[in-house]
Amino acid sequence: MPTVYSHSRLSVFEECRLRYRLRYVDRVKREREGVEAFLGSRVHETLEALYRDVLMGRAPTADAVVEDFERRWEERWNDAVVVRDPRWGPDDHRAAGEEALRRYHARHAPFRSDQTLGLEVRVAVELPGGARLEGFADRVARDPDGRISIHDYKTSSVLPSQADVDRDRQLALYQAGVERMWPGAPGIRLVWHFLRYDERLVSVRTREQLATTLRDAAGVVRAVESETEWRPTPSPLCDWCPYWDLCPEKRHDWELLQRGRLEASLLPNPAPAAEEAARALDDAVGAIRRRLAAEADYEAARERLVAYARATGATLVRSGGAVARVRDGEVRVVTPPDDRTPSGAAGGAADSV
Repeated sequence: MPTVYSHSRLSVFEECRLRYRLRYVDRVKREREGVEAFLGSRVHETLEALYRDVLMGRAPTADAVVEDFERRWEERWNDAVVVRDPRWGPDDHRAAGEEALRRYHARHAPFRSDQTLGLEVRVAVELPGGARLEGFADRVARDPDGRISIHDYKTSSVLPSQADVDRDRQLALYQAGVERMWPGAPGIRLVWHFLRYDERLVSVRTREQLATTLRDAAGVVRAVESETEWRPTPSPLCDWCPYWDLCPEKRHDWELLQRGRLEASLLPNPAPAAEEAARALDDAVGAIRRRLAAEADYEAARERLVAYARATGATLVRSGGAVARVRDGEVRVVTPPDDRTPSGAAGGAADSV
């Protein structure tokens, strides 16, 4: 059966090819999710329920909407939800969701400014080259001027610019499917609701822009289907990845987490750390950082690091304020400017061994 793609699936490939393979090719299951994703899911469910009430002729009060959100939060909260930033606990995220819903209600009640045509609308798009892409639009509505609007609800703490949404691929892809579902509409608007900011951003795509989006998405599909190496792509997004134990870039950080050397993780079912190998790593990195004069000490440090990397599959290891990258028997030690987070970018002075 041909693979059916989605915008989120293509985005994972663009962010990190190894993560794509683990999730979609090898189908490695990970139950944990970040509290940000949990919040987004509960808010989406609440807004879907709100508009289903509206379709039945009943507009719920703001208090009723918040109560529904709180019920969903309590029913679905579980130990697999991970809070990465200790500054904001679960209650803070829940309060942010409640406030966002109250603001949305205050702006849009009694929800009669447009006509809802569908909720969680499944859309399908045929890409150039024959690949099929599917997704779900949060809400599709008919505006007073007859145009169709595709609505997407965001709980992100980041407010993008107009230029950012004008480049957004997801709703543009949905537009290609919605046009076939409601032909004859005088036009289509793409609408994002950034709920924490009570902000509504709108984008309209030309036929040329839409064709370019479809071609670009088809190009990503071709890249997926021709990929053979599946290398990891280190970035700040690593903090949201549940596959540290299977990633050569994050394998050593995963072991440090098991030893209590780093805080808070996404990591499911951690295995015991290789304590002796980790101690050897600490000694090796320390020897390199102290620039021991004896050539034999340098060589011994290099050999221990290389042996550790080969035994664990790690390509990046960490000790104190240093990060060592090990590849093809070569070792490069870097002192990062800020090593407070597990995925802090390495930079600054470097020594090769």
